[in-house]
Amino acid sequence: SVQVKERKSRPPATIYGEVRQQQQIVLTRPARLMELLAFAGGVTEKAGGMIQVFRTQPLLCAEQAQVKEWLAESNNGVDVPSRMYSLSSVRQGSDESNPVIYPGDIIVVQKARPVYVIGEVMALKEIPLTENGLSLTEAVAQAGGFSREAKTKEIKIRRLKANSKDREI
Repeated sequence: SVQVKERKSRPPATIYGEVRQQQQIVLTRPARLMELLAFAGGVTEKAGGMIQVFRTQPLLCAEQAQVKEWLAESNNGVDVPSRMYSLSSVRQGSDESNPVIYPGDIIVVQKARPVYVIGEVMALKEIPLTENGLSLTEAVAQAGGFSREAKTKEIKIRRLKANSKDREI
């Protein structure tokens, strides 16, 4: 008689980035992206709202068309097919935005790009800019508000120009 104690024929799915518990998960049944995000404790407050899923292993025959579709869509310049998903659409739970995760998949929860609040505020601060956006009032509030010396009529916002290192005011 034979008893299987552990299966190691399939690589684990890996989830890391801005999740509470980065880990590898051995998949013994079909699982969706939202389920694995929950298993990892959810996303952190620094999560930017975009999730990239890399499909590193070839799938079984019936699923090969999907890998070719991912390769055709992938523009990351490597041979590993990947797709980007918005966290807000994943939370809505449609099958298209909440894909099945296969053994060997790598899930990366992207970090939010920072916004810096500097000048005459109570605390100079780096604030993560999530997919929900951030108003000027919210940014100043997170920096503790204005100091007494602040000239609130002369606030400037500096943004990077598209495809450049120059800033626009």
